[in-house]
Amino acid sequence: MIMLSSGAYSAVTGVTSAPGKISVPAKGPASITVTWSVVDTGGVAGPVTITSASALLQVSGSTIATLGSSLSRTISLAAGETRIVTFSETYAISPALAQRLSREGAGTVTVRRVFTDGAGTQIGVIPVSTSNTGALSIRRIELKFENDARTDIVKTGEVLRAIADVSFRSNGLLRGEWRLIDPTASLGGTSSGRRVMQVVRQQLVSSGEGRTRIVSPPLPTDMSGLYLVSFSVEDTDGNISVPILRYFVMDGNEKDVPVNVDVLTPADRASFHDDMVFSWNPLAGAQAYQVEIFNADSHQLVAAKIVPGQDLKLSLSTLSLEDIVSGQSYNWRVRAFSGGKPVGTSRLYSLTKK
Repeated sequence: MIMLSSGAYSAVTGVTSAPGKISVPAKGPASITVTWSVVDTGGVAGPVTITSASALLQVSGSTIATLGSSLSRTISLAAGETRIVTFSETYAISPALAQRLSREGAGTVTVRRVFTDGAGTQIGVIPVSTSNTGALSIRRIELKFENDARTDIVKTGEVLRAIADVSFRSNGLLRGEWRLIDPTASLGGTSSGRRVMQVVRQQLVSSGEGRTRIVSPPLPTDMSGLYLVSFSVEDTDGNISVPILRYFVMDGNEKDVPVNVDVLTPADRASFHDDMVFSWNPLAGAQAYQVEIFNADSHQLVAAKIVPGQDLKLSLSTLSLEDIVSGQSYNWRVRAFSGGKPVGTSRLYSLTKK
């Protein structure tokens, strides 16, 4: 409500702000304090009330959020007196709002307040920009082996490495660890098989979104069985998923492996479809299973994935299907492993890609 005494004529004649510009960290959150200085000039002596309904966060003139509550202050002016009235307030910027602002074009974001005393009105505008100069933020980790596979079966003594593709924002020191669970722990054994293979300290620099590639040390292949590999980092942006690679070290040849794995789905001669699930009956003593898909003509392996022994199904969507093309016929099978050796297999089934 505007309060003016009888015969007291005044007008808001100017508005400035400190700071004159606002910079918001792109990752948020942020707390921004602003002081508005409102100039009011009186006519004859009397009280006058200066008000402002709210502070509006705008993009290209359209309001996307209300940052501040209403402001009001009553002052008494002498005849012809000019007074500067200050208002201080703090805006809380959430991470979601900061990320939205970071996607807007330069010069399009402002904070806007309208001040009035009933006789005069002035608008205060503060430009807003986003900055990536905050602390390092790890956004995403993608993990794979050097052959681009996410599961692998190797023979004892083979050289194997993993690669972590790390997406990040801003600058800082990456603190990471290559971690391994070996066969003594991966299948329910003791915790002694869980260890840190390598500590990684690497300075990352980016003016915006950045990516870096980190290669693991050689992974152990001296003991047969199932291994789990991960790359764990500090400074993550929220709850990012930490991928895990699986590889199985195989000891011995595959001759005379019994055909003793019973497949349940899909049916022989089925066609590929998005909801396809490979499933099979358990084999006593199996510590891991692998689904393999071969080109029917060349017998070349085109897709494969290994799962722990307690898993008895695998969705097609979890396999890498880059090498599977339309109009081609394929064969597939399930193999069972225990103690680093194949202990069973299913017969070959056919699949068609239409």
